[in-house]
Amino acid sequence: MFMAGTMAVVGMQLTRGDLFETVRSYNLLARWLLANVVAVPLFAVVLWFVFDLSDPLLTGLVLISLAPGAPFIPRLVLLAGEDSKQALELTASLTVVAAVLVPVFATGVLVLIELHEGVSLFRFLGPLLLVLVVPIVVGALVRDLRPALATRATKPLARISNLSLVAALAVIVILDPGGIIRILLSLVGTGTLLILLVFIIGSIAIGWLIGGPTAEGRRILGLACAARNIGVALFAVTGAFPDSNADSAIVAYTVLMFVVSGGVAYYWGRTRRAIPSTA
Repeated sequence: MFMAGTMAVVGMQLTRGDLFETVRSYNLLARWLLANVVAVPLFAVVLWFVFDLSDPLLTGLVLISLAPGAPFIPRLVLLAGEDSKQALELTASLTVVAAVLVPVFATGVLVLIELHEGVSLFRFLGPLLLVLVVPIVVGALVRDLRPALATRATKPLARISNLSLVAALAVIVILDPGGIIRILLSLVGTGTLLILLVFIIGSIAIGWLIGGPTAEGRRILGLACAARNIGVALFAVTGAFPDSNADSAIVAYTVLMFVVSGGVAYYWGRTRRAIPSTA
């Protein structure tokens, strides 16, 4: 419910014209896809070659690297003081890519590296399209055909999706209050947290380098590269690899990602706000 509601909110803030404009912005779209679909997954492969990654960490890292388009990218971008509309267009584009990319590419990659033979994630393609892509399309249509309704519905839907996330987190805390802490503590000393931290910082650097000539574009893409779609990754791992323990790596990545990306976004936003006062 959280992912579908969030995607509907994203869609309601974009018209069909915005979506067509994004598709026609070949240079910008190429940078987004090059960074998120090619460079970040290749960086995960580099980490696999450089470090002796355990199977659970490798499975989690592959799924994370192939799942761009986190729904909270616009919030990070706003925290950094940058263009929220471009962040919405970026989120919508990458979400559509993620819905198709994870089932198609993850199956091939995991078989290619002989980590999970005979496993197919294609059966998740339909549910992912239904949960991620359809709400964006419906939201965009509502925005285009009934803009007043979309404007009125955006805030309530945003509150509902946020409340559903809080409720889900509350259930986790109530049922297993020390679960996340135990997961993080279990990874201490294994090198997993360090690898994930390197991956997050490296992903931000990738987005910064590919983001284009403006600081705004580099910051938006940097945050987007680190903010992977954790919901998609967890959906895939719990459905296809329930006994792999890869979910622990994904949960740990989520915590580290929020801390690092949030800190970077806050720093960039503070720096941006300080520029006029020093001029």
